[in-house]
Amino acid sequence: MKIRQELPKAQVEIIQEALRLFEFSIITFLKTEDSINHSNRLFDILQLKGMLAKSVIVEMTEDEYNNFTHDHGVDFPEYIE
Repeated sequence: MKIRQELPKAQVEIIQEALRLFEFSIITFLKTEDSINHSNRLFDILQLKGMLAKSVIVEMTEDEYNNFTHDHGVDFPEYIE
């Protein structure tokens, strides 16, 4: 059995903000050092930002769900619409 949870817009916005900050730090770093690895990372960030413009669903097995608290130190969130 799979457990599915759609992330609410507020949680997606947190991820988007983190990506913007990460993107900014890479761009700032690229001004001092040219690296193909960082360029690839920027491309990946752009892809993720595009994907986050749609709904985001987290899916895991029942075992992963049951071990979530143990593995991460917090309960698996259950958002109420």
